[in-house]
Amino acid sequence: MTKSPVMHEDQVREFYYNTEFNEDGSLHTLVGDKRVQLNEELLGEILEVPKEGIRSMAGKLCTQHFANEFIQKKLMKGEYQLLFEFVNKVVLPRSEKHTIANSADLFLMESLYKFDPLNLPALILEHMHKMVIEQKGKHGMGYGYFLTKVFNHQKVSVGPRTVGTVK
Repeated sequence: MTKSPVMHEDQVREFYYNTEFNEDGSLHTLVGDKRVQLNEELLGEILEVPKEGIRSMAGKLCTQHFANEFIQKKLMKGEYQLLFEFVNKVVLPRSEKHTIANSADLFLMESLYKFDPLNLPALILEHMHKMVIEQKGKHGMGYGYFLTKVFNHQKVSVGPRTVGTVK
């Protein structure tokens, strides 16, 4: 039986509220009384994922095959809808409901479709930066389950937890 993921919502909120980014793309924050530092190397180690592959979506566009314009989810082929759901909920989580693919979504969808490797730690840090800096606090619980692994690794004391469901 698969273990259900756990998230500590109060600590995730505090993580984002206190997050500051360094010029090299790494971040530091305060969660409770614990200072948390996070960079691409450490995040890859914690999540146990490779750090090779596409590191950034900034300025990247998909090919004409994937259409450089925004696309509504309901008009996509089935396999693209699945890729969109994965990108929208796992790779680039957003707090608002999102049914139109933007250029970053399309670029990552095409990369996944072609089996191009993704540097997930770098993409996560880049997206966190966008959520914290550009969206000014409208980040919801993005990467909450991943952050719980970070908290455990860095020995952050955590409070009540929310248990997710595995579908």
